[in-house]
Amino acid sequence: QPAPAPAYSVVVPVSSPTDVLVAGLGPAGRAVAARAARAGLDVIAVDPQPSRRWTATYGAWRDELPSWLPERVTAAEVATPAVWASTLHELTRPYRILDTARLQDCLDLEEVSVVRGRVDTIDAHSAVVSTGDRIRARYVIDARGVPAGPDRAAQTAFGRVLDDAT
Repeated sequence: QPAPAPAYSVVVPVSSPTDVLVAGLGPAGRAVAARAARAGLDVIAVDPQPSRRWTATYGAWRDELPSWLPERVTAAEVATPAVWASTLHELTRPYRILDTARLQDCLDLEEVSVVRGRVDTIDAHSAVVSTGDRIRARYVIDARGVPAGPDRAAQTAFGRVLDDAT
């Protein structure tokens, strides 16, 4: 059982710019915030629910996962994925399903200043959060994603988890 995520609340000095501002702490935002902090940059991340646990299932081609990602985040690997179109196609490219909780836990935010809030406006070097404060940064990364809508494409998948006996 993974440890519960910490409850974040940080007061950020906005008078001087930080190195990196990350808006959104989903998988992409959390990864860039964690890696930038690990590289020695000062990082501020803003998210309305920074402690929320992810519930989606993530997967990727094995060769596209970064080398720094620990093996323990892999829940399963399919060595030869199969795709049905008009006929069966077996792919010779291993595909990994990630353990969502372990993935989130390995993207450590200990060195990141985390602000609980919503980014209202964002530009190349700053963001205004829901408190009205402007946070300035040398680099701003917008990792908030796009809101769902009837005019936007969405991806979903369906699968079943079976035990080994099945």
